[in-house]
Amino acid sequence: MRYDPRNRITFPHFEDAALWKVLDNIGVKYDKIPRVCPPDASARENWFATARVWLDDERFGLIDFQEARLLNQTAYATINQRSIQARDKKYDAWRVQGVPLLLVSRRWHEAERVVCIKKWLSELKGNSDSEGQDK
Repeated sequence: MRYDPRNRITFPHFEDAALWKVLDNIGVKYDKIPRVCPPDASARENWFATARVWLDDERFGLIDFQEARLLNQTAYATINQRSIQARDKKYDAWRVQGVPLLLVSRRWHEAERVVCIKKWLSELKGNSDSEGQDK
């Protein structure tokens, strides 16, 4: 049986729940574990992010974790090279599509996440305001 990240919506990892709590406290509109993939992506590839934050009705940004979660969470376990390449491919594809991406650390406290996310959102909304003024 393949691992399905959407099960984390019902049974979230504690890091996911902490991030979603921060987004709830900030008061932004977001989706949990969205699948954001290019049109030619295979159904077998993992194109899931931890959260999709809506900037307005059409624009969104993605939030994901810097560190990959190890399934057994042991100190000696490491993520394999293919998984690292798959994560890099996913992040590069999102950047090419023009999707803003914020990578947060699993080790940050709630206050650190709040500051980082608010700063990121203000930069994105500031950029969209300045783009609108140029036109």
